[in-house]
Amino acid sequence: YASDLNVVSDAWPSGNVGLMRQLLSAHRPKPGEQDLRGFEWFYFWKLSEGDQQELIPLDLRDATEVVISADGSLVAYTRANELRIFNWATRQTVVRLPDWTNSAFALSPDNRLIAKAAADGLHLIEVNTLREKVLPTGEARDLLFCPTGRLIAVFRPSSIDLWDFEAGIKVRSLPGDEKVRIHYRDWSADGKRLFTVEDFARVAVWNVATGTRETIGISST
Repeated sequence: YASDLNVVSDAWPSGNVGLMRQLLSAHRPKPGEQDLRGFEWFYFWKLSEGDQQELIPLDLRDATEVVISADGSLVAYTRANELRIFNWATRQTVVRLPDWTNSAFALSPDNRLIAKAAADGLHLIEVNTLREKVLPTGEARDLLFCPTGRLIAVFRPSSIDLWDFEAGIKVRSLPGDEKVRIHYRDWSADGKRLFTVEDFARVAVWNVATGTRETIGISST
């Protein structure tokens, strides 16, 4: 995969779109296969579709993690122990944060905050001023902003804690199991439910208001 993507990256400047699409198509997952494609696959596929007005000089080959803002205006990525935020409209890097450790991070839906999971809690950094505060969540391994309102889900070793990041208070704790790995997580569009895909193909649906959990899609194997 990595070697093919390097060839794809080199093929784009030379205009060899046919080779790009051939190599990218080879990595489409077949029915039942795990989708191993990263952001770079979709980035280059979009480029290969044609009708480009210009090529944006954003090289993500060495990026360790890439996050696109909810409105598509910003791309945040980490490389070489630094976090950068790139603005599509201005074609400029608008934020550089050095000494960035590899950990989960996210942009708030309004692009105002960067949230970073860390051993000492949840770090919130203002994009415009770079002022930082830490919510005392305890060890945070992952995080996910709610698309509506002021909640952020903080994934801890044995729970999922929901925090009001504006007020700095925990509003609910959803019990978990440290031995169970979460493979995927997402909010419903209205922010009323939180979904997690766990080991053994279990899908947990959490009701945010009540804290109740429903498990669906349990595999028979």
